Amino acid sequence: MTEASPLRSRAGRILWHELPEEYRYRDNGTDAELGDLEAFLHSSGHLLDLLRATTEQAHADSFAEAVDDKLIQPWLLPYLAELVGARLVARTPRNVRRN
Repeated sequence: MTEASPLRSRAGRILWHELPEEYRYRDNGTDAELGDLEAFLHSSGHLLDLLRATTEQAHADSFAEAVDDKLIQPWLLPYLAELVGARLVARTPRNVRRN
């Protein structure tokens, strides 16, 4: 499988490369199929990737400006404005003035 395979994850690749070579050598994988240990690490890696993306988005939602190329979710500001009773002047993103 190639590195762009949907079965592989970023965190799984990191975990796989951090293992001692003995464990990687003994894994029963082939070029066409992941070994049992590598598949387990990539399945754990998918969960870790999802947690990382959620944490990064929560961090980006804390600021009005872009943080590390992540923008605040478009539904969040109108929702917060409704909670506190504020009236938004620009209801859609295309109406927001850019400086």
